[in-house]
Amino acid sequence: MDICKQHDITAFSEQNKMDKIVSKWHAVMTVDPIPGMELSNEWFFKTDPAEEGDKDQWALAAANYSDGNKIRSDAGNGWESQGYAGYYGYAWYFQTLELPEDYYKAEHIYLFFGSIDTESWIYINGELVYEHSIASTGLPASALWNQPFAFDAKKYLKPGQPNKLAVKVYSSSGMAGIYRPATIYPADREYTAAELDQ
Repeated sequence: MDICKQHDITAFSEQNKMDKIVSKWHAVMTVDPIPGMELSNEWFFKTDPAEEGDKDQWALAAANYSDGNKIRSDAGNGWESQGYAGYYGYAWYFQTLELPEDYYKAEHIYLFFGSIDTESWIYINGELVYEHSIASTGLPASALWNQPFAFDAKKYLKPGQPNKLAVKVYSSSGMAGIYRPATIYPADREYTAAELDQ
């Protein structure tokens, strides 16, 4: 196993005392958290029943980042239980983020989402930069809605200024929307979404 090689475990032996075995495995299984910055859990929110958001460039519209209804992404519930019961279809989340200058020194800047129900498209400064959908992943909605995901957003983020982050979501059932926090992780090595899911 890779984890055994990584921690120089070459054999299991009955000659070792249980506390020594437990201590070794505890050291192997204890993972230091990856330092990061959780995004604000409060987003500006806008439903898009007529599917006008892309055509009208909502991801660029400054008003969407400073005015309108607010919704939270840390409630463990999507928009369904935050004033939008019965609404299904497209909706947009908006927030502005400023990163510490030292984040830009890292080789990667990962944008991690704990879960979005169901499909999502991520825009940074008006540009579509990532898609987490049935088409892009090959997963059915029943597997996609609670799957964490991350991508390296460094090349899309602009240092020294606020960055506009918009998330377009499509949901046809369930809680709908961003229901777990999002986090930014600067890193000098590659990480998977599973490794970032702390």
